Amino acid sequence: MTGSTRTLIRALAATTLGAALAGLALPTAATAAAPTRVTDRTVEVYCNATGSHGEDVNFYVAQSDLAGTFGAVQASDVDGEYLARGEGAGTSEWTVDGFRASVEVTDAGGAPLGSAYLSGAYAVTGSTETYSSKFKDGNVRVVENHTSTAVQVRRVVLTVPGIDVVDVGCDGASSSGSLFFTNPTAHVTSSSSLVVQDCRLENATDLFVEGSLDALALGFGYADAPDFSVFTPELDLTGGSWTGTVNAADDEGPVPVAARVTLTRTGSTVRTGSSGPAGSERWTVTPYELDVRVDGPVGPARVTCQLLDVDVRLRTMAR
Repeated sequence: MTGSTRTLIRALAATTLGAALAGLALPTAATAAAPTRVTDRTVEVYCNATGSHGEDVNFYVAQSDLAGTFGAVQASDVDGEYLARGEGAGTSEWTVDGFRASVEVTDAGGAPLGSAYLSGAYAVTGSTETYSSKFKDGNVRVVENHTSTAVQVRRVVLTVPGIDVVDVGCDGASSSGSLFFTNPTAHVTSSSSLVVQDCRLENATDLFVEGSLDALALGFGYADAPDFSVFTPELDLTGGSWTGTVNAADDEGPVPVAARVTLTRTGSTVRTGSSGPAGSERWTVTPYELDVRVDGPVGPARVTCQLLDVDVRLRTMAR
C-alpha cells in the first residue's frame, strides 16, 4: 500500500468521530428508552385570487394540533413583480367548520402595508387517501401512517391591502398522521463510498467515479476530442472485470464505443477506528487499481486510478 493511501486512510478516520459526535452528551441510561409516538391533525386551505388589474394573489393558512397556526400571503403584478408578501403565525382562529386569519404584509422594499385577511367555511369531503411507510435508519425502526381527505371551502372573504380582489378560488385538505420510532441506547449506522486517487489519464480529462463495486458508474471527456464525453452504465465489478459498449456523446448524440474495465485488488484490507463516551467509529478500507480502456471516436483513451472501497460503521450513544 502506498504512503499516500495510508495518509488518506488516517485522514478519513481522524475527521469523523469528532465531527459526527461533537456536542453529544454522555449517555444517561444503559437501557433503551421507550419508543416515541407522535400524532397530529392538520387542516390546510389554499386560495388563489385575481386582482382587478391582473394581479395574482396566493393565500395559505393552516392549523396543526402540534405546530399551531400558520399563514402566508404573496401577491404580484402582471409582470411577476412582487407587490405584497408576508408569512408567520399571524392571527388565526379555527373551528370545526370555519376559519379566519390575518397576516401582516410588506411591499417589495419591506415597508409595512397592513394586514391581509382570509375567512371562510370548510367541510371535509371526498375519499380518504392513506400513506404508510416502514423503514430503518440504521438500527432505529420507523413507522409512518398518514391519511388525507379533501376539504371543500365556501363563503370565502379575501382582502389584500392595495389590491381589488375580483375572483377567488380555494381548496384544502384535512390530514392526520402518526410517527413511531424506537430509541435504542445507541444509534448504529453504516455507509460505504469509493475514493479515487493517483489517477493517470491518457487522452482523458474531467474524470468522475461514483457508486459501489457492484454498481460503479464513471465518465470522462476525450482530451483530443473536447466535444465528446464518455458515460458508462452501472458496472458490476465484483467479478474483477467488465467488457462491453459505452456511449461517447457529443451535441449530435451518442456514439457506441467498445470499453474494457478491470478492477484489481492491490493490498490487504485495513481496519481502524476510535471510541469514546459519546460513541465509536469503525473504518474498513480495501485498495484496488481501476483500469479503464475505451476506444474512439478519436483514438483510444485510458484511465488508471487507485480506488479505495471504504465502509464506515458509526455508533452514537443516546443523550
